[in-house]
Amino acid sequence: MSAAAAVPPPWQAAQQALLGLHAAIAAAHQSGLESIGRDDAEPFIGLVADLSRALERNLPTLQAAALSGPMPPATAALLQQVAHELQALLALNSKLSARTQRALDALFPADHVKAYSRLAGRANPFSGPLASGNGGGYLKA
Repeated sequence: MSAAAAVPPPWQAAQQALLGLHAAIAAAHQSGLESIGRDDAEPFIGLVADLSRALERNLPTLQAAALSGPMPPATAALLQQVAHELQALLALNSKLSARTQRALDALFPADHVKAYSRLAGRANPFSGPLASGNGGGYLKA
């Protein structure tokens, strides 16, 4: 008897869904790493959007399998792998976001932004005791 035959049909569909998610996560992760060198995040953003749709599309299959009975060990291992890969992708995204934030902080130091915002508030003829707010709002980048 083959390993696939030992897995009940709902779990076979779940395993196929998990394998597809695994491939989509790997592609998105690789694209995220490559985006660092080429300073172009568009392919990464596209693959993450595709992954999001795949996660949504495959959720009913995984939920149906979970209601069908106990999870086979091979499926449990694959599910843990996919969960781990999603966490790694989230960590990569956080690092990429932090990199972007550091670049913005270097371009627009907070002290300068606050100083110019205060100047802009003073230059506003509608700021004063009767105006709403204090007229010292910050510029938003």
